[in-house]
Amino acid sequence: MDKPSADLVRMDLLIRHELLLAELYELFASRSSSYESFWREMIENERRHAAWLNRLKNWMIEDGGRMIPDRFPKAAIETSILYLENQISEVKRDGVPSNKSFAIAVNIENAMIESKFFTVFQSKNAQFNEMIGKIIEETKLHLQKIRKMMN
Repeated sequence: MDKPSADLVRMDLLIRHELLLAELYELFASRSSSYESFWREMIENERRHAAWLNRLKNWMIEDGGRMIPDRFPKAAIETSILYLENQISEVKRDGVPSNKSFAIAVNIENAMIESKFFTVFQSKNAQFNEMIGKIIEETKLHLQKIRKMMN
């Protein structure tokens, strides 16, 4: 597979990751009326991130933006997706108490920040770089909000 195709595959995986995270948060919202509005806000943000990543993917195709595979390999994204899929299955099967839903969300959002999930992009397109910056900042804000809810 040539480099642009591998980059697009990684981008599709990142989009899938954001949509799965929204799905997990949807389950948290449906199982906790006390925190439903909080989770709905998080769902909206994750879906927006997926839409932004789709736009970035189109810019990669048009402008030749690239991902840096050594910084964040495809296998790492796939592992995170598998974790999300397992969490979704567990919550569907067993439910989840509110405190555990916050702990799960903190682990996921923190892992995305610590692993620099969205710093794998290179582009000369200023809008591209600005959008990546917004996703990174919103992910950090998610982590702060979730931690605040835990206290």
